[in-house]
Amino acid sequence: MLDQFARQNRWWLNPADIQNDRHLRQLRRAPVRWEPPLPFQFDRDAVYTLRGPRQVGKSTILKRQIAALLADGWPADRILYLDVELAGLETARDLVDAIRAYCDSQDSWRNAARTGVGERLAIFLDEVTRVQDWAGAVRGLVDNDELLDVTLVATGSHTTDLRRGGERLPGRRGGGQELDLECLPLSFREYVQVADPELSLPPPVTTFTPHGTRVSRRDRALIRSRIEPLLERYLLTGGFLTALNDVARENQILPETFEAYREALAGEFTRAGMRETYLRELIDWLSQHLGQEVDYRGIAADTDIGSKDTARHYLDHLVEIYAALVVHRTTSLTAPGPAFRSPKKIHPLDPLFGHLIRAWAASDPDPWPSAVDTMTRREEVGHIVESVLTVHLRRRFGDRVYFWRTSDGREIDVVIATSGARYLDSNVGGAHLVEVKYQRQVDERDARALISGGGGVLVTRWLDADLGDGSVYALPAADALLLLDAPALAPARR
Repeated sequence: MLDQFARQNRWWLNPADIQNDRHLRQLRRAPVRWEPPLPFQFDRDAVYTLRGPRQVGKSTILKRQIAALLADGWPADRILYLDVELAGLETARDLVDAIRAYCDSQDSWRNAARTGVGERLAIFLDEVTRVQDWAGAVRGLVDNDELLDVTLVATGSHTTDLRRGGERLPGRRGGGQELDLECLPLSFREYVQVADPELSLPPPVTTFTPHGTRVSRRDRALIRSRIEPLLERYLLTGGFLTALNDVARENQILPETFEAYREALAGEFTRAGMRETYLRELIDWLSQHLGQEVDYRGIAADTDIGSKDTARHYLDHLVEIYAALVVHRTTSLTAPGPAFRSPKKIHPLDPLFGHLIRAWAASDPDPWPSAVDTMTRREEVGHIVESVLTVHLRRRFGDRVYFWRTSDGREIDVVIATSGARYLDSNVGGAHLVEVKYQRQVDERDARALISGGGGVLVTRWLDADLGDGSVYALPAADALLLLDAPALAPARR
């Protein structure tokens, strides 16, 4: 076990070797770099969780944190990084034995810790959700006082496993919600900051309302010619850094990059003991239904999956591994809430996943040309814009984001519940309303649903204007997304 530790922690022999770590080398060489502030504190006993999709940059964040600790003078052997899969840890007992072996190897630390004056340890467990009941293992060590003077950071690519793991450590973690973090693809605002760092951006909004979005109208008009081409690119590439660096180097997302993400998603299903044939059928079905209303019975009826419960299980897993997002319908604009039995909408978490799903269904070995072609079809681009906006609003406002549709076909794309709060220009009771019309011509007729609902925000392709006697504010999609502060690294969204 100690040999395994040494292989994964080469800076123990020479702290400067952290700079030779492959994640940090790739970061230095990348033409597109994103280095968010590190969110962890190491002056207290705490258990952090960091979750997000595979290949999003979680390991790089951990390596940056290790480099920062070493630069601050931490003794190199007081920092343990453990790739759980690479170390071959499969059970909770394996994890307990590994952590104990490391702590026991630090005899001077353990002796000092008993007096309360010892230096601290930092333990980083990468992809810990590969171990079933990892939280039970950590909880046992905490309860047995074996993690005194230790700050532990655990990462995973499965939202439910890591969240539930954190919840199984109540009162044992050293803090509150700030201990549970998510790392997601870059938002459009972050993408603009990375792509055009000299550009001065208007402040983000706190409420997505006509008043809130209208305030920065003049500032946005001055930079619109620079942000609209960036939106076109973002809709094609998404916010994953690997894809963005492919485009920066090769002017395309490479086939092997798409394949790496496809294998990562398929691997999560295989590890969960789920059938790859059913996953493939679900992918084929989703390629025709992204952004549309769906129900589990429809999936079961249109595929060989057969059972609506099985269809739900597979779709839920796609959400849990950060590939897609489910948005519930609400039947009320005055008191919005999820109508669990009603059809739902499925959106890809990131534009890259939308292009990947369509290419996967078509067995396309090189998805880039078809993704470029998709961007020439304005109706499809409109669907992508709706998905991207909905995902950004969910990232900003949490689970209280729904859509509304009536039996006679009236629909509002996004309903944001305000939880009873009274904003400056609340639309209808407890909701803010948003509609997407990403088309060449937009006029007051396109705002009828919003006007009848009391007003809201109309997201357009180009129009920037007041409609419905000012109850509706229309603004371009690039402007709307730019105003949403949906940081890629932040406390976990609820």
